[in-house]
Amino acid sequence: MPVDEDYAREERIRRLRRIVTAGQAHLLYVHEAVPTYLRLGTMSDESTNRLFGGHDTFAELATPELQRETHVSIGWMVDQHSHGTYTRIYRWIADSDNSSPRNLSDALALEYSRVPRLFQITATNSEETVESQLGRLAELIEQRLLIFAAQLRIDGEFEDVTPALRDAAGGWPHLRGQLPDSVLDGYLATMRKRRTRSDIAGAIGAAKEVVEATMKVLAAKHGAVPTATAPDLHDWWRALRPHLVDAQVEAALGAREGAVLKLISGEVATVQALGELRNRVGTGHGRTAHPAGLTAAHALLAVDTAHTVTRFLVG
Repeated sequence: MPVDEDYAREERIRRLRRIVTAGQAHLLYVHEAVPTYLRLGTMSDESTNRLFGGHDTFAELATPELQRETHVSIGWMVDQHSHGTYTRIYRWIADSDNSSPRNLSDALALEYSRVPRLFQITATNSEETVESQLGRLAELIEQRLLIFAAQLRIDGEFEDVTPALRDAAGGWPHLRGQLPDSVLDGYLATMRKRRTRSDIAGAIGAAKEVVEATMKVLAAKHGAVPTATAPDLHDWWRALRPHLVDAQVEAALGAREGAVLKLISGEVATVQALGELRNRVGTGHGRTAHPAGLTAAHALLAVDTAHTVTRFLVG
């Protein structure tokens, strides 16, 4: 490859990596925005009540659906007014659109030209809620990320956008309010990094720890105490089982031998087993390197299983 073509390729890769990195951050932010806005909106109930004639509670005048819509709208307005978050997101989309012709192959540029254009969220849209508009905005970001990642692969590079896309698709809002935000954000940040073998080991460990942390919170809520002096995941699960598995549901499903119980117990066992794997390969156990066989697929298995288990536990 001529020097000038090689240089152009390297410059394009650098530009694309910057675009993709910023886009992943925006996508994750938009996806996790609704739980945050619900909290902000709920805290503003007192002010909202005054707007509605001084009633004691907004709930007296509004359906649960209207309350949710109002809380999300208020939270979004507070965020945008205080931080200009969406101004930055709109700018990223506009800059990505403007730069796409010089950053993409002809085929991908054509594909890019077909993605929906930028729109701006408004709280005064009578036909679509803010929550629905946030969902559409996330789709716009995701579609662009996938095309930019495809161009990187064509250029012989690999930028793993899977963590952002996967977490945006499922997310972890079910744990907001269960675990402190700072604790949960730390686990999520670790689980989303799955590039190097060290990252993979860390992601597996964080998946195990977020399940254990969730079990501890629920155990305290239900007054469940493991019998083991140094309880592991299985011990926490055994202590929680009577409080979380309804025998009537098992009977209604025709599960004479506890099919639901076996199913979730198997999920817990998977996380536990992966956690033990991580312990054996971690540098903290006398190892100086992680084995080549430890891949992102192992980490993704742990993360997805942790997501399924915790969603069931708090549900």
